[in-house]
Amino acid sequence: QIGIQITGQAIGAKDYSVTANFEVSNFANDWCHSHGIDIIHGEVDHYPLNIDPGKNMRFAARQSSWRFYGSEGVALFEIATRLLFIYW
Repeated sequence: QIGIQITGQAIGAKDYSVTANFEVSNFANDWCHSHGIDIIHGEVDHYPLNIDPGKNMRFAARQSSWRFYGSEGVALFEIATRLLFIYW
């Protein structure tokens, strides 16, 4: 795991019924590089950024308007030549 802890929690929002907040903590001695995000359904309010060693970063995804489907996507990170995918 190279010292990364991932915490995700689905919560209800004021304007949207499906919201997902993610927090990625980098406990390693290397940078955690964000290689982007691919949204299948929904929108991302805060895009993931690079994470300094010993720091954390948060990003949020939500459904678009009041669609029948929620939010779906994948975020890609790299740390010490290893890839980390977050799929929701």
